[in-house]
Amino acid sequence: MPIKNQEPFLEECLNSIRKQTKQDWELIVVDDHSDDQSSSILSIWAKKEPRIRTFENPGSGIVDALNFGISKSNSDLIARMDGDDLMHPLRLEEQSKFIQHNQALGVVSCEVIQFTQSKENKGEGYAHYIDWTNQIHSSEEHKSYRFVDCLFAHPSVLFKKKLVTKYGGYRKGDHPEDFELWLRWLSNGVHMEKIPQKLLWWRDHSDRTSRISKRYDRAAFHRIKAQYLKVWLKKENLLGDRKLFAWGAGRVARKLISEITGNGVSIDALIDLDPKKIGKDFQGIPILSPLTITSPKDYFLLVLVGSRGAREEIIKFLEARDFVIGRDFIPLE
Repeated sequence: MPIKNQEPFLEECLNSIRKQTKQDWELIVVDDHSDDQSSSILSIWAKKEPRIRTFENPGSGIVDALNFGISKSNSDLIARMDGDDLMHPLRLEEQSKFIQHNQALGVVSCEVIQFTQSKENKGEGYAHYIDWTNQIHSSEEHKSYRFVDCLFAHPSVLFKKKLVTKYGGYRKGDHPEDFELWLRWLSNGVHMEKIPQKLLWWRDHSDRTSRISKRYDRAAFHRIKAQYLKVWLKKENLLGDRKLFAWGAGRVARKLISEITGNGVSIDALIDLDPKKIGKDFQGIPILSPLTITSPKDYFLLVLVGSRGAREEIIKFLEARDFVIGRDFIPLE
């Protein structure tokens, strides 16, 4: 659990961990140079709870704190937690039992509940995200929707420590550190699932790092999507003689297209419903009607439309023409 200035929430968080039905845990807290009373709170708790071990981050930032904390762990299983969130009492028991009973898994998560005490911060964007991620459970679903958004609320995951040794831990850069990690591990064949139980209360507040850091803005997500899409397409050898089409020519889609082509992936055509766009082009790529799409033998589709309901309608359109998600098309938004 990396922390930085979590004084308002830390006591409540630590209490939720202490109430776990699974008793054989250790909590490694890495303080990323807090300048509030977080370190004092941790010191008091560490004296009365021998399972809590506290460290000062030898580096700077969440990535250094995460990797250092993992290096200090005595367990083969790593459960992530943040100092402003709350664990359900059954979280560690259910997740550790699930991954031990499903040996092919490398990562297991859970559904989460969003909560906030701020009247001015309704967190509607996060509510939509949570609705989406809480519906993704199976390993196949995580593979199919890997590029849409971060598959898990970061503090909800439990993973095998050996994955860090085998495929590397968190990486610094202008990207969301958890999204990059899941995409990298997935590209190496790691299986991930989500328990259909709500085992984490995920606090939403205005100072959350994912709200204020540019490493979590849409442009950062586009960069990492484009990077790992190229890796995935090459590794899975999905194109063959098929043309690569991208469905979407709106403002957001065009930004993602620029990242994709900038990574050396050539797109043969764009698909859009807007008759004002059909027949035109973007960066020399022709914009065509969906009626152009005939058989999955001829095309592989990138779905770049993520507005509520629109992605689902496009998927229905493609599946009605025998396109299979993950084999003939993949959503990126």
